[in-house]
Amino acid sequence: MTKYILHGGYLGKATDAQNSSFCHEIIKDFKLERPIRILVCMFARPIDEWQVRFEGIEQVLRQYLKNITVDISKPEKFIQQVEESDVIFLEGGVTTLLKNELNKYNWWDKNFKEKVLIGTSAGAHIISKYYYGLSSLKIQKGLGLLDIKVISHWDSDYNAPNINWEKALNELKNYKENLPVYTPKEGEYVIIEL
Repeated sequence: MTKYILHGGYLGKATDAQNSSFCHEIIKDFKLERPIRILVCMFARPIDEWQVRFEGIEQVLRQYLKNITVDISKPEKFIQQVEESDVIFLEGGVTTLLKNELNKYNWWDKNFKEKVLIGTSAGAHIISKYYYGLSSLKIQKGLGLLDIKVISHWDSDYNAPNINWEKALNELKNYKENLPVYTPKEGEYVIIEL
């Protein structure tokens, strides 16, 4: 079974209880005697932001989880890192950056059995078949790892006052095929297990 966790974005804005719940959800199904290996993929961000953003995520994870290793994605080793990881954490940022980078790697997304795949914000968008672009204010195509539609940062001040959340939701619901629509709020998450 693969567990997908779609996070609404901004771990830093989440409450202590929200982050605790999120972190424990990541690892709760693992029955390993070794540390759980978490790979944080920073491809949605400019490379000069990777280290600082990674350290913030690592700090949140280590605050709540003890028996883990946390690594940052390296483009030249990404396929190997995915294969060796238990958890792949797709950090948010610019969805098109993330999509363009992930499209460079053949079959990176074919080996998720018994893994957890997390997408925060842009990461959640990329997992979906369609998402509402919060900067472009247009429906865009994700990688389609799941046949779903997503709007992250739901009902927040993200790109305020440009987003009409209800209009965005209606547009996404009515776009092409009828698929489940998920609208995780900042600090909140949705779980899909397949």
